[in-house]
Amino acid sequence: GINLFRDGFLVFDMLIVAMSWTLVNVNAFRAFRIFRVMRLITRIDTLKNLVVALFNVFPKMSAIFMLLLLLFYIFSVMFTQLFKRMYEEDLVEEPYFDTIFHSLFTLFQMLTLDEWAGILRQIQRTYPWAWMPFVLFIFITSFVVVNLIIAVICDAVRVLGTEAKTNLEAPGYAILPPSPAYASTPRLEELQQKMGEILHVQNQMRATIKVLTRRRGA
Repeated sequence: GINLFRDGFLVFDMLIVAMSWTLVNVNAFRAFRIFRVMRLITRIDTLKNLVVALFNVFPKMSAIFMLLLLLFYIFSVMFTQLFKRMYEEDLVEEPYFDTIFHSLFTLFQMLTLDEWAGILRQIQRTYPWAWMPFVLFIFITSFVVVNLIIAVICDAVRVLGTEAKTNLEAPGYAILPPSPAYASTPRLEELQQKMGEILHVQNQMRATIKVLTRRRGA
């Protein structure tokens, strides 16, 4: 009924299945049928909790991404102004910083730490001081901002785990003692009777062992 649309994960399942069936005849969208695997998110509690944690920290993540975009724009303008004519003069192999769009792409490559040292060495042949803005950008983005994102996600997961633990320790989740109604069941009485017989036989064996020990000592 209408309760289906109140559960976000059920709506997510419905959208995945609907898209996979409606786009089945479109060749360009057949590859998107693999997204049905994402339904596992709703089946595994650990993945579900992680997705919930990511949605909870979305406002903080948005602020961090805005800061990252601002840093990208500042450094792309800086690098373009410093090294924009090097490709035209055959000083580098690729137009790394000829335009602001080339600079943005190159800075993203530097953020991932993918062969950024090779780009730096090409530019250092002409500008030996080029290592300073390179190291500054990598330090701010790769080491500070990326680790800040990881810290926010880890904190969200920790808070989610703390809330789950608190809910388990709540009075409504307390482990209740066995009900007295089950104390007089026939099966339990039978077990109690057998235990009593075993204890009685054990006491008799102890008494017999004591008598035999006294006779040997005499």
